[in-house]
Amino acid sequence: MADAYIKTGDTLPALTGVLLNPDLSAVDLTSATIQLKLLEMATSVETVLPATVQGADPTKGLVEHIWLPGETATSGAYFYHWLVTWASQQESFPNDGRGLVLSIES
Repeated sequence: MADAYIKTGDTLPALTGVLLNPDLSAVDLTSATIQLKLLEMATSVETVLPATVQGADPTKGLVEHIWLPGETATSGAYFYHWLVTWASQQESFPNDGRGLVLSIES
């Protein structure tokens, strides 16, 4: 079972997430750059897409990627995680080996 689903060719809904620290408090994304990293399970092709803070308060840990035309053109299963960069430090959410699962369905 996937963590998120979208139909091939759709650009809505946006892919959203809540980034949490180990103590389950929200990650403060002030001054951070966020990316969405996708890994197609069948081919191991990796794609990195831009993402943003969702809403006006970056201290709530809310992130989103708004799909652009063509980004959901290939159906399949993908591992994904959010990549956050602060100055010279980088962290992945979640940071386990697998990540979350996205299903793009035809």
